[in-house]
Amino acid sequence: MTPPTLLPPPKRAPREALTALLVRLGRLLLSYGCPTHRLEACLRLAAECHGYRAEVLGVPTGVWISLDADSGPPQVRLVRVDGWTVDLGRLSALDAVFNRLSDGELTVAEAEAALDAIEAEPLRYGAVAQLGAGALASSSAAAFFGGGVTTVAIALLLGLCAMALGMQMGRHARTRLLTDFAIGALAGAGTWLAATLDPTTLRRPLVLAGVIIAVPGLTLTSALAELAAKNLVSGTARLMEAGMTLLSLIFGLATVATLEAWVSGGPPARLMGPPVPPHLAVVAAATAVAALSFAVLFRVPPRDLLATLLSGVLAWGSAFAAARYFVPGPTAAFAGAVTVGLYANALARRTQRPAQLYVVPGIVMLVPGAFGFVALENLWSGDVGAGASGFFATVLTASALALGLLLASAALPARKVL
Repeated sequence: MTPPTLLPPPKRAPREALTALLVRLGRLLLSYGCPTHRLEACLRLAAECHGYRAEVLGVPTGVWISLDADSGPPQVRLVRVDGWTVDLGRLSALDAVFNRLSDGELTVAEAEAALDAIEAEPLRYGAVAQLGAGALASSSAAAFFGGGVTTVAIALLLGLCAMALGMQMGRHARTRLLTDFAIGALAGAGTWLAATLDPTTLRRPLVLAGVIIAVPGLTLTSALAELAAKNLVSGTARLMEAGMTLLSLIFGLATVATLEAWVSGGPPARLMGPPVPPHLAVVAAATAVAALSFAVLFRVPPRDLLATLLSGVLAWGSAFAAARYFVPGPTAAFAGAVTVGLYANALARRTQRPAQLYVVPGIVMLVPGAFGFVALENLWSGDVGAGASGFFATVLTASALALGLLLASAALPARKVL
């Protein structure tokens, strides 16, 4: 990131108007998936370019900002953020507004109009595309976790239903907070039905495929990245959010498993069963499909789909090569994160677009959300040793990803705030 350039007085914005604009920009950045440490740096830099000193505090549910000048009391604003998602297309558009505002190319009124246009813009990829991407992400997860052709086909349907359920429940305030519980219950019910029709059905691939769109692996990795950046409040909040999401998924699944035990009259079965090693070629194909699916779910602009697909393939390929030929476990994830970070930063330097546009679709291929889910399942089933070991491995892997991205940024800075 280059140092801020102070704009000449005629191009500097009035403090009160700039404060209102920056707090709105901060709200939108949080809503579309920007980490708080990047958000804080973005707002501080914009204020400094206009000749003001800014103090910014971002947490997942709000932004505080204070703008000081040489005279007069500071301008202080607070905005609450009620919901957030990952929308990389809109995040890229916000980056363009921020750049032009900081360079003095936009007045406050013009920047406000640009933000209005971004908010009013229809969502990239409609409901049908989102449903299809969710279904493909679930089917690729089933293949990745060892499912056969029949299991992958069932997972495709299960993922479609889970995506539709999540979209429908997310529209209503009274059901939004129960979405993760419902998705867990749906994954359990779908697996129960499949196992009833065919007792040889592998439960683990189906369960993991059913919940893959909801597991908070990216949230967990973001939490540890924010903690590594010393944003302790925000990082801790995201860590608790990831934990609550995992618990909701597990309790939904466990509710159906308990009902299944009552109906069958036997003891509760393991929720997922033992792991099944997949074939290498199947995993490679599933990785490509998953990378493209998550790019659509994260609303990557169409012109960047190929670059983000390559990011996912690079992430998995480098981690796989490290695990197979050099080092196993979290160190392999670290190698994948470094590779993705260098690739994303190089593209950001070349295109002058946010590095996150290329980081997120790649790093999502490495996040350990599914392993955290398995760890909770082990605890629910009474296998405390396996559960504790799984949690430790999950946190270690997420930490390796966060540190790998930090190392990549130190070795090859993106020269971008976002």
